[in-house]
Amino acid sequence: MAVQIYCCRIPRAKRLWEVVEALRVEQDRLRRHVASSFIELKHALCATFEMYAASYLELILEEIGYPSTVVE
Repeated sequence: MAVQIYCCRIPRAKRLWEVVEALRVEQDRLRRHVASSFIELKHALCATFEMYAASYLELILEEIGYPSTVVE
């Protein structure tokens, strides 16, 4: 009986890991898109690299739970 339950869980676990992998791929794609958008914004506004880096870090910190952090 325990073997039967174990066998039934394998497809679920495999599917879960497929979903996790898909989420990782989408997150990587989104980060690349955000980074390229910041580069385009930098060129449009003639911002310095330091300003660009600070705004990107603020965005990342906001994503992980520090919404009012200011990077100088």
